Amino acid sequence: MLADSYRTVQESLEATYPDTFEFQGMLPENHKTCSEIYIPIRKQTMIDDLTDSLEEKLNVNILYAVRSRDQKNVKVVIYSMPYKDEMFVISIASSQYGIVNGITIVVFSSLEHMFNYVRRVYQQYAGKSEWETLEAETPQKLFSHFC
Repeated sequence: MLADSYRTVQESLEATYPDTFEFQGMLPENHKTCSEIYIPIRKQTMIDDLTDSLEEKLNVNILYAVRSRDQKNVKVVIYSMPYKDEMFVISIASSQYGIVNGITIVVFSSLEHMFNYVRRVYQQYAGKSEWETLEAETPQKLFSHFC
């Protein structure tokens, strides 16, 4: 199940972004409830550009986008609509004023596991004073995607 889900996400990214991500030799780390993989980007990309593109082309939702008060660090978490074989979260982080070198994808085996992960990740940054919120999903909208 996880292998199929990961393959679906990988094929979608490869088809949509044939020159962007480096999948060669990358294998997911399998956990009990999910698979996780870091995918390098072939050339440095700005986090805003990548986020906008993923949101548009993959029809995903931005869970949150935050920036440190010194503006050096930026974090974005994107999640798919939770459908069979397409339950995934993409984390994008930069410690170089928005320049990104890769993304982390987590693929889930069940709706429940994905929801628990997304909820936990959301709570890490929601309302934290050291981070400026650039964009955030409301808890109500987030919950509606999983019902």
